[in-house]
Amino acid sequence: MELRSARTLRHGVIAAVLLSSSGCGASVVNPSAPAPPLAAPPQARNGPGALRPLILVADFSGNAVLGYPLTAKGNAAPTIDVSGKLTGLGHADNIALDAASNIYISINDKTIGVYAADANGDARRIRKIGGSNTQLSFPIGVAVDSKGHLYVADCGSGDVKVFAPRANGNVAPIRVIGLTTGCTIEDAVDAKDDLYVTSGDNVISEFSSYAHGNNPIRQIDEKEGSPGVGIRSVAIDSLGNLYAGNLLAKDIRVFSPSASGTASPIRTIKGSQTHLGAPTGLALDDNDHLYVTLCEYCHQGSGTDSVLIFPSKANGNVKPKTVILGSKTELNAPTDLAVRD
Repeated sequence: MELRSARTLRHGVIAAVLLSSSGCGASVVNPSAPAPPLAAPPQARNGPGALRPLILVADFSGNAVLGYPLTAKGNAAPTIDVSGKLTGLGHADNIALDAASNIYISINDKTIGVYAADANGDARRIRKIGGSNTQLSFPIGVAVDSKGHLYVADCGSGDVKVFAPRANGNVAPIRVIGLTTGCTIEDAVDAKDDLYVTSGDNVISEFSSYAHGNNPIRQIDEKEGSPGVGIRSVAIDSLGNLYAGNLLAKDIRVFSPSASGTASPIRTIKGSQTHLGAPTGLALDDNDHLYVTLCEYCHQGSGTDSVLIFPSKANGNVKPKTVILGSKTELNAPTDLAVRD
C-alpha cells in the first residue's frame, strides 16, 4: 500500500472521529523521582483483598479504563471505571498489564501512563513516560514482557521503542526496533518474551526478546487486495499460535507458530453468527479464551461498541460464548483490552 503519514494513516484506519485529541497535558514527570517497584501489587492474587479477575478495556472516546468481571455478559455495568481529571487520561488507545497487574495505557498520541493494579475512579497515575527524550511521536501499541520491559509501537516513526523496567518521566528508550513496513500499530509478547508487531503494510513481524534494529525472526504478510490497513490487533495463545484481527475483512485469523510469509491461517473466525465487525483489540486468558473489542466508529461498518468472548480454538462462523454490550456498559469506542485472570 502507499505509505502515508502517521496521522493520515490514523484517519483512514481507525477513524477520523477518534483523532480529536484532548485530555492530559504535556507536563513531564521528574525523571529523578524514584519509580514505584514492579513488585507485587497492593493486593496479592490470592487471599484477603486479592485482586479481582477482570476484563480491562481501553475506552477511547470515554477517556477511561473500564473493568468487567470475567462472568459479565449482556448490558453489564463496569465494576471498575478509571476516569477523571486526576487520571490524566485523554484518549486511551492501547492497554497492557505487567507481571504485577499494573496498567499501561497509550494516551493522546503522546505519552504512556501507568496506573496501579487496584486503580479505580479518579486515580492518579503512578508513572508517566513522555517528553522529548522518549522520542515518542505517535505511540499506539503497548506491551510489557515478563521482566518489565515496556514495548511501545510508535506509528509516527514506524518502530518499536523499548523502555527499561519501571521507566519514569522524560527518559530515553534503551533500544529501538526499527521496521521497514510502515506505521507500527499494535504489539504483544509471548511466553518467551518474543515481540510481535502489526504494521501499516499489513505485515506481522516477530522479534527476539533482545532484538535491536530491523532483524525480525519472521514476518507474516497479510496484504489485502484493496488499499488500506487490514490488520491492527495481535495476540499469542499458550501454544504459540498467533491471532490477527483484520479491520477490512472483519475477521480474526489464526496462524501457526511456524507460519511465515504469505502463509494461510490454520483457523479463521468470520461470519454472521460471530457478531464480528472490525476487531480493534484482542486478548487471551490463561485458558486461551479469546476476547475481542469492537468499536462502532473506528472503522466503517465495524459493529456496535462491545466486547466478544469466544471459546478456545474457535473457528469459522461460530457464535461468541459471551457478548457485552448496551448502555449500562459505558463502552464508547473501545479500542483494546487486556485480561487479568
